[in-house]
Amino acid sequence: MSCMLGVHPADARIWSDTVRRDLALALENHKPVAIGEIGLDFFRGETNVDTQLVAFNEQLDLAITLGIPAVIHMRSSEPLMLDTLNNRKSLPELLFHSYDGSATLTDWIIGAGAYIGVGGLATRSKSGALQHEIRRVSLDRIVLETDSPYLAPNGFKHRRNTPESIPRIASFLAGLFGIDDATVARQTTLNAERLFERLPPAR
Repeated sequence: MSCMLGVHPADARIWSDTVRRDLALALENHKPVAIGEIGLDFFRGETNVDTQLVAFNEQLDLAITLGIPAVIHMRSSEPLMLDTLNNRKSLPELLFHSYDGSATLTDWIIGAGAYIGVGGLATRSKSGALQHEIRRVSLDRIVLETDSPYLAPNGFKHRRNTPESIPRIASFLAGLFGIDDATVARQTTLNAERLFERLPPAR
């Protein structure tokens, strides 16, 4: 079992020097595979833009200091996210969780060599535009995810998303790329092991 640690943008209001110190200590003691989910979220009309930006940037700095990747949560914030990333002097390795970005963000990800997480959202019938963007990303920059307990894949027998859905997501991705399920499973596992260097190797 591995974990990642971070302050989600929905909780950015708690960010302070004390929280930053506590998080840095927890990161040092627990050796997570990544910092996350961190990022920007204005889906419900949040107005704490400055607070979210401070929490996001300082956690990116922690990821750089510790040499671990950051897992990005982004909702209703793509233009500001891109502006923030483009104006930083340095970035850790990045994984865009539950990817649902535009062509502009996909261009940025491809150019930066960042990773995307593909989950149940991509399998839905109304996700044609997202599926198009996913096909543009090299398979060696994709990892599979569930976002448990939400976003179960299309046709999954349970409404509650669990790791049991991963083979279905892999099979969907195989169809999207025109390859077999085993190739997707093997490559996305290798990707996860490369990105998350602290992750125990698959057996």
